[in-house]
Amino acid sequence: MPLTVPIPTFQQDSGPATTLAADKPITLSCPPVTFADGTTLSPSTATAFTYLLFRESLGSGSEVWDSSAKTWRPAAAAVNAQPLFWMKQTWQALLVAIGNNDSSGQPAFQTDATTGYPVYGTQFFFTGTDAGGVQQSGQSLMSAPVAILAPGSQNLAGVAINPNDPTKATDLLIFLKDSSLTEQGYVRIFQDGSGFHVELFSGGARVLVSNNGAIVLSPAAGQAVEINGSLAVSGTISSGGTVMAVP
Repeated sequence: MPLTVPIPTFQQDSGPATTLAADKPITLSCPPVTFADGTTLSPSTATAFTYLLFRESLGSGSEVWDSSAKTWRPAAAAVNAQPLFWMKQTWQALLVAIGNNDSSGQPAFQTDATTGYPVYGTQFFFTGTDAGGVQQSGQSLMSAPVAILAPGSQNLAGVAINPNDPTKATDLLIFLKDSSLTEQGYVRIFQDGSGFHVELFSGGARVLVSNNGAIVLSPAAGQAVEINGSLAVSGTISSGGTVMAVP
């Protein structure tokens, strides 16, 4: 006889969500499971309560997480399910995405913000014995897909260094985004083969100051560099290959 298993959800902060932050705990949650007679499956009557994690990737199709080998396998592969726990009248599991890497050292749970993939889902599995001593089993449908964004992806402002070691950093970035998480501007200090540079970028316009003293102003397409007030120039002005001396 089958158990009735509700569809589980991914929850973060105040409740269910479809976009999650990797740097915050993620709760997998399922409301009470019931026997065929309508009574609730409890920890005392449950003999198995587990879950599996799945992902859908571009080009790779559906895969299941093998927690023992720390790798993603084809969805039909046989892998060990992970245990659930009972709390506040729900079956739950806790997923910590940050620092959870696969066997190759790459983040196991991280959605590409550009493509929106991979997305993740979960399925819960239960077995229990009812009041009449009859064993019943059941599994949920797949949860709604969720995105798990890299740490800091939902921040409107931030500072990033590359590589992520202050003693070896060659690139420092300060950015600001709008409410839709679209970057509106940044200030960047970086080093390349020609030296150190300070870059200011916003709206397609760019100002680049290099440690050799050069300054490059690049307005956005169709825009101009506008000067309100007096302009004092000394040296030369180059226009179309013609160099003019300025007294």
